[in-house]
Amino acid sequence: MFKFILFDLSFVYKKMEDIVKLNLDHDWIFQEPIDFEHKKYILLAYLKKMDDFLSQNKIYPAFIEVSLQLASLQTLIKENIILSTNKKFISFDDEVLLKELIAQPAPKLNEQDKDEVDKIIKFSAKKFYEYFSLFKAYWQMVYESISFSIKRNKKLFDNKCGFVIYGEKTENQIHVWEYTLSDIEPIGDEQNIKVDLIYNGNKKDLTLNQIIENFSTISDSHRKKAPVYEFKTDKEYPINETLLPLFKRKLVGHIYQSKKFKNIPTIEA
Repeated sequence: MFKFILFDLSFVYKKMEDIVKLNLDHDWIFQEPIDFEHKKYILLAYLKKMDDFLSQNKIYPAFIEVSLQLASLQTLIKENIILSTNKKFISFDDEVLLKELIAQPAPKLNEQDKDEVDKIIKFSAKKFYEYFSLFKAYWQMVYESISFSIKRNKKLFDNKCGFVIYGEKTENQIHVWEYTLSDIEPIGDEQNIKVDLIYNGNKKDLTLNQIIENFSTISDSHRKKAPVYEFKTDKEYPINETLLPLFKRKLVGHIYQSKKFKNIPTIEA
């Protein structure tokens, strides 16, 4: 899970700070009252929100939060440590890196509270694993349904800037993003990509050339060498919460793997 730092500054329909919030506190198990039935009610209400995300085909940010909660529970069970983060989530799919996790010892409890917490942990761990598996399977299904082709500058696939286009069939809309990679080679578990939506409108209003010429912030010299990736899916999904996050991961994976393959020395017979 913790593979990329992904900064998405694309235009969205609300301010990011009003959208990307965790739905469950990291220490929710230890908040008063420490009572199994009460915590069960809180957890089931939270999981209902996760069901709503899935029913709307929205993977992020729910998948990130479920993964973080599961990791914290597993650490709590094995080491009696709670995991948290002070990270401010600036996009729907902003990952939590290992170095951004904060480890805190679980609070000391009396015997009665320990018994309640043990029941809460046992019940919660099973539920979070179930939902993690659900999101993971759904993530894989959507990821595999995405295809792409390079429409321009195919040989310059590893250029550090380029464009991503996606057309919605039912709405007859086209989305065009420009991206920049700060480093094509991952450093540790990090890979920086910045993606900006530069155009969203009717497919017939402007040609791709006109969109790039009028809205791109990439300099002319770099723009001429920038590859253009066109993404397609077998089904339409929410852009910000599902498709764009997976487009970015597919793009980064393709560039990194293709670059590795490109650098393999050839052996002459």
